[in-house]
Amino acid sequence: MRQSWPPLDGSILAAFKSAQDSGRLDVAELLLRALECLCGGPVEGSAVQDAYRLICDCSEPEPLQHEKSRRRKD
Repeated sequence: MRQSWPPLDGSILAAFKSAQDSGRLDVAELLLRALECLCGGPVEGSAVQDAYRLICDCSEPEPLQHEKSRRRKD
């Protein structure tokens, strides 16, 4: 009897999200590389594109260095 496993890219994406959520960015980076190898790049609708979206959604833009120094003067 053959077991039904989730697609490999979905499993790697889930592990990527878990690593990112737990602050293990070193592991998340390696998993992103694995997705890039498996999917061949950020193809529309692929797991690697979803991973890039997760990166963009969770990061807040930091003020630029010159903006930080300007705020201190005010």
